[in-house]
Amino acid sequence: MRFGDSVKILFMVQPGNYTHCIEPMLLIPLIENAFKHGVNVAEEPEIDIRLTATETEVSLSVSNKTIAYTTQLPDKTGGIGLTNLERRLKILYPGKHQLAAQKNDNWFHASLKIVTHD
Repeated sequence: MRFGDSVKILFMVQPGNYTHCIEPMLLIPLIENAFKHGVNVAEEPEIDIRLTATETEVSLSVSNKTIAYTTQLPDKTGGIGLTNLERRLKILYPGKHQLAAQKNDNWFHASLKIVTHD
């Protein structure tokens, strides 16, 4: 709401089974990073958030437009968000999660899949 029409935000929650829970605050870092790194650095900023759940897993995909690393200023906070998230996942869901992040062209993509039931 803060950005009004200056940022295109796509948010999709696929119908599914959302009766099981995951540990609190695990999804926030991926969404927060998209806003932190994607709204002030790209022309026509865009953020795409997709959440799905099945009987056995929860998946989140977050993408945001960005600029080339060579022209982006360094992060003054140290960039520990994804590192801390990976540490938490290893403790809470050992062997039952996949966290991936990659940059393609002018987009940064992050995805998380958590197996909630075998």
